[in-house]
Amino acid sequence: LSAVLAGLAEPMGLVRRTGIDRLSVLPAGEVPPNPVELLDSPRARETLELLRTHFDVVVVDSPPCPAFVETVLAATMCEASLLVLDATLTRAGDARPTIEQLAGTGRPLLGVVLNRARTNGAPYMGDGAGV
Repeated sequence: LSAVLAGLAEPMGLVRRTGIDRLSVLPAGEVPPNPVELLDSPRARETLELLRTHFDVVVVDSPPCPAFVETVLAATMCEASLLVLDATLTRAGDARPTIEQLAGTGRPLLGVVLNRARTNGAPYMGDGAGV
């Protein structure tokens, strides 16, 4: 992706098939010195539009938010967001700033995925504290 956004390659030339049927990826590539500038460019928007014409669903994975402004910038170019939290690292209430930043993009937040939640065989019911 970084090579595409820098104008060094075409997206479809870098998209790779995976071992999973109907799943392809465009690897992130090297971290550029100017990620915000590259994401906030017409080329980034054009690339997403091109990918949308070739694939049923385009998922953009991003670094943790709110630590990286690129994440919120990328969210503004997507139709919706899905927040992924690590149950071993995220405390109740810690996700609120991220949810507020994503709400500020004007795009819907589809939901939250909670990774590494211990259920001890029972369904996860949360601690009642909310996010």
